[in-house]
Amino acid sequence: MKGKGWIAQGGSRWLLILLAVILGFWILFVSMVKASCPVLANEDGALSLEPIKYQILGDDGTLTDQVYKLPYPGILPPHPLYMFKRVRDWMWLGMTKNHHKKARLLHRFADREMGAAVLLIGDDRPKKGLEFAQEAIGRLEEAYEEAGKEKDAFAEARQIRVQIREAGIAYEYGIWEWENVFELDEGKWDIILQRIQDFNLQDEKDE
Repeated sequence: MKGKGWIAQGGSRWLLILLAVILGFWILFVSMVKASCPVLANEDGALSLEPIKYQILGDDGTLTDQVYKLPYPGILPPHPLYMFKRVRDWMWLGMTKNHHKKARLLHRFADREMGAAVLLIGDDRPKKGLEFAQEAIGRLEEAYEEAGKEKDAFAEARQIRVQIREAGIAYEYGIWEWENVFELDEGKWDIILQRIQDFNLQDEKDE
């Protein structure tokens, strides 16, 4: 009985040590993520891809040139660290409680996923690229909804939604450019194009 008690006590000690180590790493990781959040949300000087260029028709009937820059997306699958990147993003969103900050973060993620789609399609991986494009549109939809949740800050919500709308228009033009990509799954391309068009039309109705 005494021996069993000693073993049980020793096992409990090792369990506590293990839990302490896990907690320590968790606190360190959370601290790093929290410190990085403002950097990510306001990242202006990051590497960027070839911008999406298009024209919009103004109320006076004139065409205006537009340029939308997509950030470089960083590591992509099948990189072994990619899953850690996904977990990090999930933690960032979970710790961001302010709706407007979360909307900006989701918008940033959407741009990054769209950038990943551009790279993957350019690298002859169209199916994977379309998956990222689909995710980018989903992030943009979430960002638009999130921007309207913050009470008593309508001006900021409108500003954020204007930026999201600009992204949606750019995405639509970017997706149109993939129409003739070699071996592109036309069925999925049509679905993604329709989704971003529906988003842009809905956004116009909300204005």
